[in-house]
Amino acid sequence: MPDVNSDEINIQGVKYQPWKGPGFDSDDKRVLVLGESFYGVVPLDINQIGPYKAANNKFNKDESRRWARHFHKIEKLFSAWPCSDTRELWGRIAYYNYISESVGKTPGVRPTDEMWLNAIEPFKAVLLHLKPRRVLVLGTGGNGLWGKLLASPIVKKAENGVFRFLDEQAGPVLRVIGHPASRGFYTKLPQYRQTVKELLE
Repeated sequence: MPDVNSDEINIQGVKYQPWKGPGFDSDDKRVLVLGESFYGVVPLDINQIGPYKAANNKFNKDESRRWARHFHKIEKLFSAWPCSDTRELWGRIAYYNYISESVGKTPGVRPTDEMWLNAIEPFKAVLLHLKPRRVLVLGTGGNGLWGKLLASPIVKKAENGVFRFLDEQAGPVLRVIGHPASRGFYTKLPQYRQTVKELLE
């Protein structure tokens, strides 16, 4: 696995570049995991640091409370996908947070309407650059990521009811689950795993 900064992704108009595992381009699934936002002071490679540290078990004690749980919960979702270990999993997928700026100092702060609006064009650039075939959206509810995406021009609904990004026929297929930080995540984990399994089929 490369160092966190060694993959020279430079998508124009995107401040926080996505994580792209070294095997993403050659994997026939091309899965993008889409988170909502981050908080606090964040480095420009924030989307890359978490997956890299998760894959290589490099979270320090302070980061374990703040970040590690989020990424380890994502790993648990992919039990239906035969990967030998977490390193291989993160090597095959991409990761990006939709809101392309820090939402505030502490967790629980909601993005503003302006932040949601400002996130549309950078995310479109990420989609066009990565060209994922499948997207797992982390966050349900009208005021959460999924609700905001439905209200944006990015999500298209095909006649058969399947939701896709950008293009209702050729865009990547997407599925939605509750956010890893949501209450009752582990109770719903079997249901979420089934959703991910369907996404991967």
